Amino acid sequence: MVMRCPPFRKANLKDPFYKRLCNNDKKSFWNIFKNIFATSEFKDLFEKTSQKDPEERLCMKEILAHKWMDGEKHNEVELREEIIKRYEVIEKTCCMDFS
Repeated sequence: MVMRCPPFRKANLKDPFYKRLCNNDKKSFWNIFKNIFATSEFKDLFEKTSQKDPEERLCMKEILAHKWMDGEKHNEVELREEIIKRYEVIEKTCCMDFS
């Protein structure tokens, strides 16, 4: 929800977005998503969970203990409303006639 779209198509070095992230070109990667509000804590968590080497990725215990996880939380009603709103946007986009 923070990213508003998938950050890369595949966790594969052929994917230009994933490649930037894996090549430690993080500034370039985050410039692509400069229009989203991403805190430094979120970026840190995202980068650590997106490591190319699975051994370097955070485990679930580390993710849950990460500082970003202590941040603002939405209640179930807010989450449902946001998901429905995004689903409606997707539906409209998928049903558009581009001819």
